Amino acid sequence: MTVSIPEPVASFVDRVNDHDEQGFLDSFTPDGVVDDWGREFRGREAIRQWSDVEFIGARGCWTCARPKPPRTGSPWWVTGGPSTPTG
Repeated sequence: MTVSIPEPVASFVDRVNDHDEQGFLDSFTPDGVVDDWGREFRGREAIRQWSDVEFIGARGCWTCARPKPPRTGSPWWVTGGPSTPTG
């Protein structure tokens, strides 16, 4: 099922699935935070170090969907893992 994803989320997901490390990092403010199941990585350098091992460097890919019913305050949720995107 194709899902229409609004900007800037769509561009962010594209950067992830293209394994564009610099584009991924540029999506964050200098003091941005990744919360990976309670482990926080603050700032682009910390995010890069995490991503090199567990995300972009691990060839992570995302798919987006709208949960039914919404499980959080956000209308979007993301799933992913080390794989090649299909489309």
